[in-house]
Amino acid sequence: MPATAMRPSHAAAELIIPGAGGRPFSGSAALAAPCRTPRRDSHKQVEFGHAAGDHGLHWEGTLVVGASGQAQKLGVKPGWKIHKIDGRAVYDGNDISMRLQEAMWQWRSSHVSFITDTSVVRAALKEARIAATKAEEERVAKLAFEGNTDHVHMTQVTEQFEFQGYIDRPEERAITLKQLHRVINFAKEKCHRWKDTATSEESRTAGVRLNSEIMNMYHLHHWLIMPATIEKTCSFVELLTNQRQAADWCVSH
Repeated sequence: MPATAMRPSHAAAELIIPGAGGRPFSGSAALAAPCRTPRRDSHKQVEFGHAAGDHGLHWEGTLVVGASGQAQKLGVKPGWKIHKIDGRAVYDGNDISMRLQEAMWQWRSSHVSFITDTSVVRAALKEARIAATKAEEERVAKLAFEGNTDHVHMTQVTEQFEFQGYIDRPEERAITLKQLHRVINFAKEKCHRWKDTATSEESRTAGVRLNSEIMNMYHLHHWLIMPATIEKTCSFVELLTNQRQAADWCVSH
């Protein structure tokens, strides 16, 4: 019989190992984090015979969630962790399927090593959840924002540029070189999540992720100036200072 694995059901894993079904998980890989070194007596190796029929193993990731057929007769228990097959470590459900299929195609037995200490398995699951959470946070942190009103983007902008106070006369709202460098440095640091929102008729970089090489004042206006000033309906300089700053030079774009 072909080796088959149960479809992932975190509810099943939760019943076997409390906390195993909690989010966040990323498919079967979330159960595959290396666990702490188990005691020697927490290992059990079982031989599944090719001629004895279906192996009867059911798993999620590397966690056994059910045993029937050979597995049941050999004493395999839900909650054990599949550690090695034929001496080779397995890290997810695909590894397990491939190793068992390989043995079947070669008309031979397969030797499966289990970790039977559920405290070790629980520790591995905890490590996996932490790693999965961190990986997801890192993945999301690299995605481009859908728009300039994205909550994370707005938080970044408003935390960096807080309202300082109104300056009455427009001609006294000049920006100093030091303040300008602050704006540029912020844009360089954050623009990897900004994109050119113009149409292809308006911009040659339409839809492209921004970087400091292609970013211009239109991009800066959309992603920084407008979101930062909308709440107070103020000049952007009023987010940098409340002091009057008369201009020595005027630069137009």
